[in-house]
Amino acid sequence: MAGDEELRQAFRELATKVAETKQRIAQGEVKKQNALRNEKSSRLAASQLKELGDRPTYHGVGRMFILTSSTSEIERHNKEADEFKQAAGAVDMQREFLEKSVEESERNLREMVEQKRSNDA
Repeated sequence: MAGDEELRQAFRELATKVAETKQRIAQGEVKKQNALRNEKSSRLAASQLKELGDRPTYHGVGRMFILTSSTSEIERHNKEADEFKQAAGAVDMQREFLEKSVEESERNLREMVEQKRSNDA
């Protein structure tokens, strides 16, 4: 009977972990989509600035604007795009880790069930 309660508890914990993992994966996908959208926007802004040539450009900071060169703005947009791409990659790595964690928990539960069956037999 104690073994049955242990299995029930393990199943509850696994169900909770799976639900939490699915939620975290969904949140990660939203973050990834936002990062990819921002990366695309930064790359587009950089390409637009390249078309303008070397002109003075204003960069918005809070409620003020700072005069900069277009080359520095292009570099800034490219750097932002790279940061967004890295953030999307980090989300993918986190997703893989979460999926592996759930698989490991499922494997442990299967082993517990098999052990229970062999002890009962």
